[in-house]
Amino acid sequence: MNDGGQSDWDYFVSYAQADREWAEWIAYELEGTGARVLVQAWDSVPGTNWPELVQRGITAAAVLIPILSVCYTTSAGGAAEWQAVWAADIAGRQRRIVPVLIADPADLNLGLAGTRTWIDLRGLSGAEDRPTARARLLDGLSAARNGRAKPAGPIGFPGAAVPKRHAGGATLVRADRKSPMVKALSSVLLVVMIGLMVAIPTLRHQPATNRPKIKVVALRVQSGRDTADPHDIEIVTHNTGTQRTVITRATLTVRGYLYVPVCASQGGGVPLSATYGVVLPANPSTGHVIGVDLNQQMGADEADRFAINFRSITTSPERGTDFYVLHVALEHDGASEPVDAGDVIVAVPALPAAGQAQYWSRSQPVSAESFAFLGTAQARAAETCMTDNTNALRKLLARPTVHSSELDALKADLGTEEK
Repeated sequence: MNDGGQSDWDYFVSYAQADREWAEWIAYELEGTGARVLVQAWDSVPGTNWPELVQRGITAAAVLIPILSVCYTTSAGGAAEWQAVWAADIAGRQRRIVPVLIADPADLNLGLAGTRTWIDLRGLSGAEDRPTARARLLDGLSAARNGRAKPAGPIGFPGAAVPKRHAGGATLVRADRKSPMVKALSSVLLVVMIGLMVAIPTLRHQPATNRPKIKVVALRVQSGRDTADPHDIEIVTHNTGTQRTVITRATLTVRGYLYVPVCASQGGGVPLSATYGVVLPANPSTGHVIGVDLNQQMGADEADRFAINFRSITTSPERGTDFYVLHVALEHDGASEPVDAGDVIVAVPALPAAGQAQYWSRSQPVSAESFAFLGTAQARAAETCMTDNTNALRKLLARPTVHSSELDALKADLGTEEK
């Protein structure tokens, strides 16, 4: 729905991007009843401050509907939304969180979300299931609103389904009243039940070979021919499972950082399917995690290649270069754990140039006298800066990481001060 200044909603649908179709269907059915619904797919239009709208939805929406799937329960964004509402209604008396379950709970990292009774829509995927799914959704939300799930119509009398009891309360079973057919059916049912009791534990521990499984084939660091071009990384993946999947997120964990200032001023086989941009923070601490939302859909036994392009808001080539050591991991639906891709070194906004007074270069030697025009004190500071940068770069580039050929060339070009 269009917000149009609306300050509250009946429902806020919280979901992972991989479950967008479910979110839109739920919103459509609810708005068909006259309800006011906040859903990102429809309300995050160009120009919208979506984080601010989320905050308003968390505080003002009567009910949050989290769509529980593997992607959602491993999403930091989804967890932040439902946990904020959970904290405001810890006891659940207001029933402000009504989850909709679309995946097996055994595959989900439910945490505290599992303390709320859900509306179960598992296994309802065909067009013929829509009336059933709609009834469960609307009836469940109605029961949550009213606090009871008492049917509107009369309750049928169980009749003969209730066994007769004698005065002592024990169940009376008259075996002589069972017909041969009933006895035969009872025997068959007993055999089936025993078989299931034996088979279910075995099936439960069988590997889920029909699930999607992502394998990282290659991780590369790319840069343009011009040193002014920033680094990006390319990731080649292969879905070795037998079901379609969507890579929904990449996490970049900082494992090292180096800023190389300018010391003194002297004047793939697989086609690339998408490129995602990310702005790296200034001077991050080790362990800082940067999330990149993705939408890379892969069919069974299908390969893919996409890139993540890096920018920085804090530096320009005239000031210096930021180096980041990043651990790359990928999240996709159908998996509870991320897939490790490896460690990379990237440089933004551009690689240091040999003649840019950032390090002592072998290819373009710079003598200490080159800084004499700065005056004695500033010249010594520039020389110390050059030496420190060179030693720090040598240590950084000795780490076992994936990096570009330009960084290999930079490593080979690191020299010493020319006397």
